[in-house]
Amino acid sequence: GSVGQIKRLLGYPERNARNTKIPLSYAEFVLSLRLVYVSHLHADHHLGAIQLIADWTEITNQNGAVDSRLTILAPARFQRWLRDISGAQSLSLHRINFISCDHTKLPLQPTKYPIETMLGRPPRGPLPPTVEVAQHIEDLKASLDLTNVDTSGWRLVYSGDTRPCATLVQIAAAHGSRPTMMLHEATLEDSLLLDAIKKRHSTTSEAVAVANHANSATLLLTHFSQRYLGLASWKDEAVKAAHVPGYTPIALPRAAANSDEIALDLNGLDGDAQGETSGLTMPVASAFDMM
Repeated sequence: GSVGQIKRLLGYPERNARNTKIPLSYAEFVLSLRLVYVSHLHADHHLGAIQLIADWTEITNQNGAVDSRLTILAPARFQRWLRDISGAQSLSLHRINFISCDHTKLPLQPTKYPIETMLGRPPRGPLPPTVEVAQHIEDLKASLDLTNVDTSGWRLVYSGDTRPCATLVQIAAAHGSRPTMMLHEATLEDSLLLDAIKKRHSTTSEAVAVANHANSATLLLTHFSQRYLGLASWKDEAVKAAHVPGYTPIALPRAAANSDEIALDLNGLDGDAQGETSGLTMPVASAFDMM
């Protein structure tokens, strides 16, 4: 699950010496954790949060960080579910602030959302970075625009599970700056477009097209069907033809320029992608969730 992957990447209890990108052990990561976002209540999106919150409770207690707080942004039902789970597992609900996704839908101002603790008390401690959630009217699954409140201007736009969504593109451009990264689902390959429409998911080329419309600096593809063992790929023609509601087809996709087909791995974020990448201006990586 989610926690197992993070532990293998970062190392637990000691840092993973092979991980040269993130200078944190799993315990250090948990101590730095401030916000958990759950877009919707499907098993591959919310079950892993329980062990993460339980570890946060244990590790913060062990390290004397008993005043640290965690904010959870999730559907209202997730709050009730956590309360039930806490009857069997220690989750330090008194130190958790909860924001319902229902209160953060656009066009509400992101600083106006109601916040409460899991026990219904007024929240304490620093609030999370500015967040906006766009509810796609067709898919009824939330998307997230997470904007860092410091001067770095770092922004993450996360699609949730969705068909190509015009609202996601709109919130990506809402702050007058391009997103640092778009995290977009790419459940199915392009040949299964009809299945993607029926199941309300996106194909790989559709995800690339959305990121291009949003002018994202980088793209991270995820949520792949378990039928796939290799890296995601797409063709120029499919990206150009992908339908994003309210947007005209792309004349020349930034992520696939001058190549007929591209398959990238995590090295793409460092400009060292595999495959034909001459003309690549938007690094693309793939992240498998192992569900």
